[in-house]
Amino acid sequence: MRIIVEMIKHAEYRAAAGNTVGDYFLDDNNDIQIRISECPDWRVEAAVLVHELVELILVRRQDIALSDIDAWDKSYVGDDEPGNHPRAPYHKPHVFAEIIERMIVRELGMEWQYHEDMLAKIEDGNGN
Repeated sequence: MRIIVEMIKHAEYRAAAGNTVGDYFLDDNNDIQIRISECPDWRVEAAVLVHELVELILVRRQDIALSDIDAWDKSYVGDDEPGNHPRAPYHKPHVFAEIIERMIVRELGMEWQYHEDMLAKIEDGNGN
């Protein structure tokens, strides 16, 4: 198994991923693919990558099916991130990954609000 990371244009995500800045999935070779939205600030990309990797590790450890995550994300209706909802199949891994992401953001010299603003620009189509 390999872990393959790519920074992509925000519009290039799989349909199953929904409107997100980070995604992971297994490809046909059973390799883990991680996609992160391109951002002018590499630190934002790095923090999102750490989040996705931590979440994926915990999801695999807890035997949460990636297809269940995709189904949840695709059908989710709400203003917050799908993983923040208590009924999300990956809620606990997502929340833990965000704690780590916040620590990385701070260590990279960013304020959390700056990081969030950059992600919002990407999701709105203005960030890359």
